[in-house]
Amino acid sequence: MSFKAKVFEDVSWRRLAIGMFLTWILSLSVHAMILQWLHVPYPAARFDSALTAFSNDAMAIYAACWLYGCMRLRFPSWSVSCLILVLFALLSGLNETLRGGFMNAYCSTPRLTGWIFPTISSIRNEAYYAVIALVAAVVNQFRSISLKFTVATLSAVLLSFIIVPGLGRATAGVMNYFVHLAPSGGWCKLPYGVDVLLPAWLTFIEPVLACLFCVAFAWPHIAERRTTKIFLFMVMVLALKKQLLMAFFYASFAPVPFWAGLLSMGQFTLEAALLGLLMACSWFYAKNNRQ
Repeated sequence: MSFKAKVFEDVSWRRLAIGMFLTWILSLSVHAMILQWLHVPYPAARFDSALTAFSNDAMAIYAACWLYGCMRLRFPSWSVSCLILVLFALLSGLNETLRGGFMNAYCSTPRLTGWIFPTISSIRNEAYYAVIALVAAVVNQFRSISLKFTVATLSAVLLSFIIVPGLGRATAGVMNYFVHLAPSGGWCKLPYGVDVLLPAWLTFIEPVLACLFCVAFAWPHIAERRTTKIFLFMVMVLALKKQLLMAFFYASFAPVPFWAGLLSMGQFTLEAALLGLLMACSWFYAKNNRQ
């Protein structure tokens, strides 16, 4: 059986297209509406919190291990290296690595050299997701649930306190080499016009497509009840995008009022939640109620 036939068996393409379109538009629209029309500020405040870093990394690793396990059950003939590569692509796409780099470069002034720093940041992010994909593969080699949890947790400690800071220092060193080419500012200012909103919506297809393959790979192995499947998939997407508790963390540790911080970061949490929820509902709808 071909990959297409196995993954998209019993799928109504018309229903899937409708569901994906609604997911694409509505997920990003929530963030755009909150930011542009309700004037909730962008969560730009910086803060250092070991608890936040470790918790987000740990939840991302747990969710990646879960997704890797679903993929291994779905494609038992795939090699470990193939599974790692696919998981890496899904993590990168779901977290908008290419989209983020493009939009940052697009909004930079001057544009001619504005692509350098977003590209360097994108490489750092790609390395981060490559590590998580590798950890997920290692964790899933163990049979014991307790041992899997222990290895995943220790990997999160290593990632949070050694690997991520190391990647940050390496990135800073490279950026310092190009400091004379640093962008002088950005021209994308609120309220955004069509020249900003259109590329923002078009490039959002990256996380939508990644989310589609996540649900296609994981759906048969998440749970039995459909409502539970939908809820757990939404939780998985939130964890993979490090948004499961991020609104609470930002409100608690950022130097902003609690409720202002909760609303500020909450727009991205809501966007991620809708992405997972609507994609799971779209997949359920496209499967013609057969699963």
